[in-house]
Amino acid sequence: MGCGDILQDLTMPIPAKPTPHPLPGGIRDLHALLAACRNDQQRALIGFLGFEGMRIGEALLMRPRDIDMHEKTLRVWGKGSKVRIIPFTRKGQELVLPLYLDRIFTDRDAPMISYSYRHARSIITDLGIYAGITRPISSHDLRATFATLAYAKTRDAKAVQNWLGHASGDTTAIYIDVPMETLRVVGEID
Repeated sequence: MGCGDILQDLTMPIPAKPTPHPLPGGIRDLHALLAACRNDQQRALIGFLGFEGMRIGEALLMRPRDIDMHEKTLRVWGKGSKVRIIPFTRKGQELVLPLYLDRIFTDRDAPMISYSYRHARSIITDLGIYAGITRPISSHDLRATFATLAYAKTRDAKAVQNWLGHASGDTTAIYIDVPMETLRVVGEID
C-alpha cells in the first residue's frame, strides 16, 4: 500500500466560520475603545463600526459624498455592490464630523478613512488591548455589539437585519446574540 492509497481516504476538516461576538462590556467597551483612539480616523472607524454597525470594508469605502448631513443618513456600499441607506446616529455624527469637515473641504471623493483593510483591522485589535478589553477583539465584534445593543433597545430583529444589510434573518440572529429558534418561538402563537 503506497502513500497515495493512504491519503486517498483522508479528508481535511472544514474550519468553522468565525462567529462575531459582542464586546464583553457592550457600550462600556465601545467607549473604552474611543478613549484609546489617537486621531480622528481611529474615532471615525470606531464610529462607523460600533455606532453605525458597518462592516470594516463598508467603513473604508465611506466618502464625504456618502454622508447626507441634511437628511442625517449614510449611503453604505455593502456586499455584492448592494447599497443601503441608514440613519446617521447622533454618536456616529459626533465621531465622524471632525474628519468629515476636513475631507469635505479637501476632497469629497477621497475615502474618509485612508487605512488599508489589514491596517484597520490591526488598529481595532490594538485599541482593544490599549482599552483593557478582557479578550482579543476583531472589527466584526464591534458590528455585533451594535447589533446586540440595537436589538436590546428595539426588540425588532427585522429592523436590525435591514440596518446591517443582511439578506437572511439567520445571519442577523448570530449578530444579535439571539438564536433563530428563540426568535421563531415568538411567532408560534395558536
